[in-house]
Amino acid sequence: MVLRVPHGGSNVTASWDGTPLRLETVGACSKPGTLVACPEASMTCDASGPILLLCCWATGYTEPLYVVSNMDTAEAACRWYARRFRIATFFSDQKSRGFHRHTSHLSDQERLTRLLMAAC
Repeated sequence: MVLRVPHGGSNVTASWDGTPLRLETVGACSKPGTLVACPEASMTCDASGPILLLCCWATGYTEPLYVVSNMDTAEAACRWYARRFRIATFFSDQKSRGFHRHTSHLSDQERLTRLLMAAC
């Protein structure tokens, strides 16, 4: 699982090696074109974890992206996060944003499958 931390991480506190830190502090210590990985970190007051905390600052962007994952490596988390946009767009297209599948009134599974395949 890979989750993006909203609002630039300013309200989120993590703990890494027993030291509490705000995510924006991690970003302030990095620069565009860098990836900072904090493995075995924990989140929230009750120290949920261990998690992989990433601060990804892509070249050309004005601020870093903070990602929390339960994956073992930063590379795997970044690879799956990149796929998120295609998957989320597909689900959104199938629901209310585009295709309105809920208004098709199809109850036959085979017909619905064919319709979804055509939409893809």
